[in-house]
Amino acid sequence: EEIDKKMLLVQKAECEVIERERELYKKQQELSQLTGEDMTKARQTLHGKLLEKEQHGVELQGKLSVQQKQIEDKDETIKSLQSQLEDMAQLEELSKNARVTTMHLHASEAVNSASAKLKQQQEVKKALAKFVAMESFHIAYVEEVRMEREGRKRLDEGKVKFLSNLTIES
Repeated sequence: EEIDKKMLLVQKAECEVIERERELYKKQQELSQLTGEDMTKARQTLHGKLLEKEQHGVELQGKLSVQQKQIEDKDETIKSLQSQLEDMAQLEELSKNARVTTMHLHASEAVNSASAKLKQQQEVKKALAKFVAMESFHIAYVEEVRMEREGRKRLDEGKVKFLSNLTIES
């Protein structure tokens, strides 16, 4: 690209040289009218050279136009590539954000799951504590009933003995 720009500068300079040669040719034409036949031959020679230079200038201008178009195309390609790079950078950033969001989501789900399991365990502990309390109460009640029955049985046995003793003595 740098070489292309320098070539354009060279070709522009050559175009300026051709323009100066045209001006020189015009001045020489004016001189040749003054000096005669030798000047006419010199003028024809110069005119031929000028035509060659003009043709060369036209060719250079054509090349210059082609090179300018190539430079413009390269600039467009560079802009397109820069745009693609920017798009890729944005996609990469979005992908990174998506990965982070996914990790946060998984972590949040894990925390929620652990929290639900903890609540469930706490409910099970409460239920077990209630069950143990009820069983303890039931055991105490059964023991109290048993002791009460035993007491009645002894009392009844005592009554029976007492009554049998009374009956024997009577």
